[in-house]
Amino acid sequence: MLYSNQQYLNGDISHEDYYNQFIEEGKSLGFDFVDDVKLYYFDQISKSGGDMSEIKLRSWDRFAQCYLKSTVRHDTKKLFEKFGTFPSLADMVCILKSAGREVYSQLDCEAV
Repeated sequence: MLYSNQQYLNGDISHEDYYNQFIEEGKSLGFDFVDDVKLYYFDQISKSGGDMSEIKLRSWDRFAQCYLKSTVRHDTKKLFEKFGTFPSLADMVCILKSAGREVYSQLDCEAV
């Protein structure tokens, strides 16, 4: 079940669960947010202890803007439409940070 933006705003779903669903749904449109984040931020994430705020917001903003550029914007818009909303820089940052937490959890599992 996909939760809409309105359900998120009403408090029917947590911040983490709302943005995690974009990661899974994005795969159907060819997005692999986890691999993208791993490629760009692997060293920082592995040193951060899973704290995504260790990476500067300006850096997340620049990375998120790549998904809002004209070359991929159409697919990004399609993804957001599935949730009844439109792409924004803030939402993209939240999706990428969720992907970063997934990268960290994979690191944690590999260490076991």
